[in-house]
Amino acid sequence: MSLSKRVGAWLEKRYIGCFLAPALCIMGAFALYITVALIYLSLCSWNTTSPAPSFIGISNYLNILKDTVFWKSLGRTMIFVVCTVTGEIVLGFIVAYALNRKIRGLGVIRTLVIVPMAVTPVVAAMFWKIMYDPSLGPINYFLSLLGIRGPEWLGSTSTALISVLIVNIWEWMPFSFLTITAGLNALPKDAYEAAMIDGATKFQTLFKLTIPMLKQVLLTLILLRTIDAMKAFDLVFTMTRGGPGESTQLLPYYIYLKGFQWFDLGYAAALSLVLLLICNYGFKFFINKTGVKVFYD
Repeated sequence: MSLSKRVGAWLEKRYIGCFLAPALCIMGAFALYITVALIYLSLCSWNTTSPAPSFIGISNYLNILKDTVFWKSLGRTMIFVVCTVTGEIVLGFIVAYALNRKIRGLGVIRTLVIVPMAVTPVVAAMFWKIMYDPSLGPINYFLSLLGIRGPEWLGSTSTALISVLIVNIWEWMPFSFLTITAGLNALPKDAYEAAMIDGATKFQTLFKLTIPMLKQVLLTLILLRTIDAMKAFDLVFTMTRGGPGESTQLLPYYIYLKGFQWFDLGYAAALSLVLLLICNYGFKFFINKTGVKVFYD
């Protein structure tokens, strides 16, 4: 075989990699540069009073250990992640399971369910901010018709975080719904036929057949939604700006404050790396313990 034919055969077998290689190299170079720059900046002190970063070693990381606001923001972020991911997946499963049958207008109903996911987070935040308005908002108005005095949803430290949680669940529950619906449609029908022949009830079929077969789907969904919830910023920025007080100040918003409000860029870089490490090792631990089959290294 001639050299040209060998090269052609090699390219034909590996044409996908050849097409992807330039884009992957460029993306990898940018990712490597940003990561190295972030690590270096986290070891420096740099703010508006200094024209260039000055190397200070691990001082930023030592300060993080003593930063009570960081620990409070981290704890608040963990609460936010657990509540939103649990709410999204539980509600998504209930809706997907309820609509997993032949009913009239099913396509229209499913379309209406996924509408919140089609709305950009900032628009959703502005919409719900109006809904939560204590004077003009429809939520408190309808509560008043029932003789209930509505709270200051975004103006009280006891309800602000819950209000943001509700919006996040409302917006991203459709993603869980779509994923679980796809999983339900892919389940083998013969298993349900065998269960019906054996006299299994709907309750037994749900908990001993459907949920176990959806294990990989649910675990992957938990992983994906946790990744997104850990970096939640847009809702907090638009709706509460971390307030009232620090009641809705999640870790990504605290990083924003440090870097772009107080211009302590070195400290903000160190906080970003800490968040990245928490996510990285947390997800590896989750994958190792659950055995979820996703591409992750």
